[in-house]
Amino acid sequence: MTLPWQNSLKALFEKALGRPLTSWDALSEKFQIRELSEQEHFVSAGELWRDICFVQKGLIRVYYVDQSGNELTQHFYQPGEVVSPLEDPQGTPCLFYIQSLDESTIVTANYGDLTSEHGSNPEWAILELHFIKKGFLKNAKHEAQLLLGNAESRYAWFCREYPDLLEKLTQQQIASFLGVTSVTISRIKNS
Repeated sequence: MTLPWQNSLKALFEKALGRPLTSWDALSEKFQIRELSEQEHFVSAGELWRDICFVQKGLIRVYYVDQSGNELTQHFYQPGEVVSPLEDPQGTPCLFYIQSLDESTIVTANYGDLTSEHGSNPEWAILELHFIKKGFLKNAKHEAQLLLGNAESRYAWFCREYPDLLEKLTQQQIASFLGVTSVTISRIKNS
């Protein structure tokens, strides 16, 4: 019997491939579902992280903590998006935290197990490349805003790019994503 999360993951893969997935049976056995509570960390700085995560429900945040204890948000991940370790062969510990901001459901698999599929499963190689490209483009857009935009243009970009997150996130979380203070966000919103 196929479970709902398996159907949605298969649909995500088939959309990325642009055709039916012929190797679903081999891939599906590598994945398991995990429920996360609000504010739960499922990866902390200093840990080895080896699981690729497909967000099924909820909102996931990846963030760093600087030497002063400030949280710096790298990105937010919503249903249909992937958080991937791009496994370091040296097994270097994570420098960041991954946290569920609300009750979330993720589907995970060991990244090394999936990449070992490349030789026998060319569909996974295509899917992996698709998700890597998508993640790279998402991060590149964010980085361009941080490097090229002032506080006002960054906030305007965030409002255009992520309107559904404006009500879900705290002002501090938005500020840490945009590289500004929450006071700056308040000032921009009031002007």
